[in-house]
Amino acid sequence: MTFGLKTGIIFKDGVTKVIANSFYMSEDSKDNSKRQPDEIKLIKQSQKGNAEAFAVLYDRHLKPIYRFVLLKVNHRQEAEDICQRVFLNAWQHISGFIPKQPFSSWLYRIARNAVIDYWRTKKVVLTLSNPSLKESLKTEFALETTLDKELQIQKVWQALRQLNQDQQDVLLMRFVENLSHQEIAKIIGKTEGATKVIQHRAIKSLKKILENEKF
Repeated sequence: MTFGLKTGIIFKDGVTKVIANSFYMSEDSKDNSKRQPDEIKLIKQSQKGNAEAFAVLYDRHLKPIYRFVLLKVNHRQEAEDICQRVFLNAWQHISGFIPKQPFSSWLYRIARNAVIDYWRTKKVVLTLSNPSLKESLKTEFALETTLDKELQIQKVWQALRQLNQDQQDVLLMRFVENLSHQEIAKIIGKTEGATKVIQHRAIKSLKKILENEKF
């Protein structure tokens, strides 16, 4: 799996424009997060207590779930711990999973709730000076080492952090994880139309924040 980073900000006549798809995954990184032909079979085997089948599901979905959690909590070790809890939770409750919905959507919902619980118990303000985050961004997204590029991604990240929980999640799921509006709606418990509105407002807010920062 490989990742890349598109230029998220362009300058024109002194106006900062936010490009919604600042982050992207290369084509070969998208396949594992989508339902594969044998997934339902693996789920049914897991529901019968087959740990090996669940291990295949774990390997298939770990990277996108970990990436989502890491972007939300800003710390590599914390993200790893949360992911362990997410998949343990999934294993313990997989008997109640209904295959009509994507398994990945179910996992994202568990991960999202785990992140919410994490921030409820943590009263820590994290910044981009955090070495773990900076290293993670460089590793996961192959961030270019030039100062200009680093300043760009820092400002986009700081702006993203100022959005509310739903806005952050929708942007990350839509443009980092490449999920559909329908999938996102199920994960955050809102209608597809409401999800689109959240995305629109999030991009608008992100643009306004960056413009106020005179980026």
